[in-house]
Amino acid sequence: MYIYIALVILILILGKRIKKNQYNIYDFILIAFMILISGLRYGIGTDYAMYNSMYFNQNQSNTAKVEIGYKILMKLAASIFGAKSYLFFLLCAIITVIPIYTTIKKYSNKPGESIFYFVTLGFYTLSFNMVRQSIAMAITFFALRYLFDRKLLKYMITILVASTFHITSLIMIPMYWISKIKFSQIANFGIVLSLLFSGIMFNAIFGYVTTKIPQYAMYAKYDNTIAGIGTYLVNITYIALIVFAVINRKKIEQRNSNYFYIINMIIYSIFFIALSIKSTLFARLIYYWFMPIVIVIPEYILCASRNKRNTVQFVMVLAFCLFYFLNIYSFNGVYPYISIFN
Repeated sequence: MYIYIALVILILILGKRIKKNQYNIYDFILIAFMILISGLRYGIGTDYAMYNSMYFNQNQSNTAKVEIGYKILMKLAASIFGAKSYLFFLLCAIITVIPIYTTIKKYSNKPGESIFYFVTLGFYTLSFNMVRQSIAMAITFFALRYLFDRKLLKYMITILVASTFHITSLIMIPMYWISKIKFSQIANFGIVLSLLFSGIMFNAIFGYVTTKIPQYAMYAKYDNTIAGIGTYLVNITYIALIVFAVINRKKIEQRNSNYFYIINMIIYSIFFIALSIKSTLFARLIYYWFMPIVIVIPEYILCASRNKRNTVQFVMVLAFCLFYFLNIYSFNGVYPYISIFN
């Protein structure tokens, strides 16, 4: 746990020194720390053993089902690193952390705070478990710049590249169009309808997905199971963050016109938040549309009156730290931390 505490403390210390679109020594210290914690772990993450086995047995049947981009990355790494699989995980950490970090630096008005929320909401440690999907998520996160600038071709190419690491990233394709729809009260109706639709149509949707993508049929065993208290708490936190953004979207969007797209994206993510109660497959789809929220959360503090902002910020830091540590203990098999040096 000490390494996770050290990371949060480092972010809090360096956060105010990290500026939008300006790189300095503090950025490189933080990037290096995040990459090394992820890349030099050993046996950490529920799927770590599976990915380690894939690296050493690239011709096995399970590896045959893996997307082509990840296969190429493994073969390239094996030709350079040989049996040093930890260097491959280090490479995956680099590919995951840098696109996300640079995108936050480009679009967040307070990138240090956004990095804090990226880590404390659990997105950072997701990559310890979901290696392939985290790479895909990092690439789609990077593609936001093309969505904001309305560069369709570059956006599509980037999403297609992401899909070569995890096919689920293709759900980002319709976001290019639906994220520009202007919301009023339709946002509230959308929340209600998505929850209703997820309950009524879940079995049909899930059956269709596993038919078209057989490698995800293994998630069928989770169908109609009752979600644990941890899942409900995470979902309630996500929904609360979304509702606050919807209520204060005019104030938030005044800070940056691109935040209009982000708020629309996180509203749509409610559809998958609802479905995640019944299947871990849909839980994994939340992050593509929801993770950009880390860019706008720092603006939440500015929605409070001036004399309350310091108090609101203090409470938010405490709340997100609590969420972070509960997440570390409960999800993705990332606790206790073990490095290759142990």
